[in-house]
Amino acid sequence: MDERTILLVEDDANERALLASYLRLQGYNIACAGDGDMALRYLSEHDAPRFILLDMNMPQRDGVSTLTEIRKDERFCDITVFAISGSTAEENGLADDSGQIDQWFMKPLCVDNLVSALKLAV
Repeated sequence: MDERTILLVEDDANERALLASYLRLQGYNIACAGDGDMALRYLSEHDAPRFILLDMNMPQRDGVSTLTEIRKDERFCDITVFAISGSTAEENGLADDSGQIDQWFMKPLCVDNLVSALKLAV
């Protein structure tokens, strides 16, 4: 597992491109997926990333069902998952203490807080 690799799962192409560019400037290796199905496909075909940044409100496979699939697979138990969402954990049916999400970031995203959390999690 490469400590600098992040899988960014975001359905909004502009937000995905901006955040990926910013994180690359911070020295991270970024893989992108436009929805949960693409994220699961990426995970099945590549080495596990150190982090997943997961939008919770996406078409097709949303963040909660994607997270459920990720957490069921023992190969991914060491991946740190940060939610990025315009809604709260409770609004998505997740309790803050469920252990499924390592940290929750509300949109609009403060990227400095996100980068600080990434550094602390390593």
